[in-house]
Amino acid sequence: MQRHLCLLLVCVMFVSLALLLSGCMDIAQWQLRTFYGLDCRPEKLTPDGRCTPVKKGGTDAQAVHTPRS
Repeated sequence: MQRHLCLLLVCVMFVSLALLLSGCMDIAQWQLRTFYGLDCRPEKLTPDGRCTPVKKGGTDAQAVHTPRS
């Protein structure tokens, strides 16, 4: 019984740490875009691995267009 409780505690700690770190990454990427004008998300990197500059007045949001039938 004690072994199962220990395993559960380790799993909960691992999931909590993963959620915390992913939130920190989102905040860091927002700060880079806002304060330094750089977009360092993996899909936005240049072929040599550098961050791309953010366009002035641009937006990251893209609407999904679905064709009407």
